[in-house]
Amino acid sequence: MKPTKCTVCQKLLLSDEVALNQRLLGAHIGVFRCTECLAQKMGATPSVLRDLIAQFKARNCVYFTRLMEDTLDEKENDGL
Repeated sequence: MKPTKCTVCQKLLLSDEVALNQRLLGAHIGVFRCTECLAQKMGATPSVLRDLIAQFKARNCVYFTRLMEDTLDEKENDGL
């Protein structure tokens, strides 16, 4: 996964934050927000969104498992 920044605060996003944006806003969105900025946009708290991330991961949500696989592939290819 290429490095992605929050469109609001320019913070470098974690893969879980990208996956959460896609899960909540749609797979083909082009604008990503960090947990704090997304929470503000949605009228939630960052802790609620972090709990959602944990729930989606526990349920093997495809958005989170796909990003984990992409990250593992990138690490394996770095050694080539």
